[in-house]
Order: sequence, then C-alpha cells, then structure tokens
Amino acid sequence: MTQKRPEPNHLALAKDMISKGYHDIALVQLEKALAMRGEEAEIYHLMGCCHREKKDYDKAKTCFGKALTREPDYAPAHNGLAMTLDLTGNPGAAQAHYRKAIEINPARPDVYNNMGFSHLCAGNLDLAQDCFTRAIALDDTFFLARHNLAICLGVAGREAEAMALLSKLMKPAEAFNNMGAIHALAHNTEKAAGFFEQALAMDPTLSAAQKNIAATKGAP
Repeated sequence: MTQKRPEPNHLALAKDMISKGYHDIALVQLEKALAMRGEEAEIYHLMGCCHREKKDYDKAKTCFGKALTREPDYAPAHNGLAMTLDLTGNPGAAQAHYRKAIEINPARPDVYNNMGFSHLCAGNLDLAQDCFTRAIALDDTFFLARHNLAICLGVAGREAEAMALLSKLMKPAEAFNNMGAIHALAHNTEKAAGFFEQALAMDPTLSAAQKNIAATKGAP
C-alpha cells in the first residue's frame, strides 16, 4: 500500500515567506491554506498584510475586512486595516481601528507606536507623544517607538530632549544626522543643514548625512 504523503503546512510556509519579504509566494500559500483550513481570520489578515506591502491597498482593505467579518475582535486585523487606512489618507478611520485593537489587546506596544505615528503625521503631537510613551512603557527596548518619540519631541521644538534620546539610541554622528532630518521635516532647512554638517564632521563616511546635506542644499 502506498503511504499518503503528508500535506504541507501552507500557513506556516506563508508566514516564513512573509518574514523574508516574498509576498507573492506567501499569497499563493495563503490561498492554499484557505482551501484546506477554511476562511480563518488569521489567513485573511496575513493576505491583507501581503497586499499592503505590495501597495495593493484596496485588496488589503478587502482582506482585513473579511478577517473582521469572521472574527470582529481580531486585534491584528484592526491594526492592519488602520495602517492601510493611514497609507490611503484616512487617519480618522485609522484611529478608530487602532483604538479598537488596543481595547481588545492593550498589551501590544506596536499598536501604540503605529497609533502614535498616525497622530504625528496628522500633527497631533501631544497625542503622538502619549502613544509612543505608552509603547515604551510596555517594551523599553522598542527602538522604533523611542526613535519616533524623538521625532515627535523634535517637531514640537523640544530639541534638547530629542537629541538626548537620539544620543542613547545611536552613535553621535547618526544622532546629529537624525536630528537634522527632524528639522528637515519641520522645514527648518538651515538648522537641518547645520546638523548634517556636524554629523559629517564626526563621520565623513556617513552616507545618510552625505545624501541629506546634498538634498538640503538642492544638489541633484
């Protein structure tokens, strides 16, 4: 008697492909997972993440919506949909889904960080700072939340606090370069150029500072 070969774990394979950035291959595996496992919220959520990374935002929204239809309290899908709504210029709707994700699972620092960045982009600096601070309270090793908090402080004009935070996260030249980038975001071109020049004085090989100073001075 011929022994039947075991079916591959398509969901596990999809997750592995997503972690490596192979979103098209992951989508193929997720379609197979749907056929084998049924319409699970997790599968639709992962499909939404793949489409979002491919910039197929309408498809991403549809997949996140299907995930939430099947499991309305699936926090990752609320977060994924919120991120997609932010990317498509609908921060108000995005915030509603971030809040829902936090209500369901208040221990996710990444959701607080995403919500904070949404507020930062919308110019709501106090709300953004609160979100980044909450993310760091949940995970004090969360580099991105700390970096985003530094951006928030810098945009708010609290340069000394921002610089102190950046100096704890990276090398001095990188901190000066990033402080320059913050000033560039705030359209303080002259101050930005000064920080980029200080960064290059510390490390003439810092390519990010080289590109930033060229862009600031209008070089091609």
